[in-house]
Amino acid sequence: MVAFVAQACFPLFSATCPSQEKDERITSELLPVLPQELWNTILFFIIRLNGRNSVHLEDPFLPPYTTETSPVDDPDIWWDRATIPLVCRSWRAVTTQIIPEYLRIHSIPQLRAIVDKFDDAPSLGECVQRIDFKISEPLTASPDLIPRLLKHTKNLKIYVNQNGSDFLPETQTPTSVLVALAEHCSSSLQRLEWSHVGEAPTWHDLANLCHHAPNLRTLRLTWIFSYTEPVQGILELPSLETLYLGLIPDPSDVILELPLTWDPLLTYFASNPETLPSLQRFEIDIFPTDLRFFRVHGSKIRTFRTTNWSTPPHLPRTLPPSWEIWTVLS
Repeated sequence: MVAFVAQACFPLFSATCPSQEKDERITSELLPVLPQELWNTILFFIIRLNGRNSVHLEDPFLPPYTTETSPVDDPDIWWDRATIPLVCRSWRAVTTQIIPEYLRIHSIPQLRAIVDKFDDAPSLGECVQRIDFKISEPLTASPDLIPRLLKHTKNLKIYVNQNGSDFLPETQTPTSVLVALAEHCSSSLQRLEWSHVGEAPTWHDLANLCHHAPNLRTLRLTWIFSYTEPVQGILELPSLETLYLGLIPDPSDVILELPLTWDPLLTYFASNPETLPSLQRFEIDIFPTDLRFFRVHGSKIRTFRTTNWSTPPHLPRTLPPSWEIWTVLS
């Protein structure tokens, strides 16, 4: 992509980039000059990753190929990201602001390099809007890296955690990570997601974070590490519109006492109608045995999704008449 743009538009960007020498063959012609705003738009289209502002989950009713994660990206985008900053100083300045917007972190060395970069240039951290963590290695040897990173990302909107094993529940998300999110990113956070089986927060740590995130609109969980430490008072999530509770994994040798349903969490939310005043979309992969949650919050829900195998036969009779869309998936 970048090679095509450079070849087709060389007369234009040669006139706008001070560090680029003009081609002698065209110096006698009057060259048009594109405004910087237009170049910014072109560069945004080429190197920005999809999903950096997706504070809502993908629509389950859309075909898979239209969602933000399938396909992930044009494979050429990583080449474009590496080569566009080499064209000229103005392009490098623009890309330096775009690339940090959406970070996908897959290893500890990559995480450490980003942290060191932000320590040297703190203003880059202010560009970050979304971070997806998918680190399979244990972070026990470097527990401070993620909190150090979050210290710089005060404008973070989306936090996605897919750390740990692909198959078994293994570990708790460190309390220090959720404390750092609450301390440095709480006012900007709009989406929190633990969409992987390897790692999960405790209910106490998660509730404390949500308490400090008044603009949170989407919460997605696969399991809760523990409910042992009680949450004091009523947790109100005034802006939460989407609650997604996934398929809880089977207990492992590491995590022996794992709740097999979402009833403890839903029982807490059902204790007060003000806990979820803005709820509109509710998805749950294990249908609850206690229906109090629906009696308290059902009138607010407009979209509901669950699984066929976990659903009781009387489900349609329990659906509030105000629900606009509901579906049962196998």
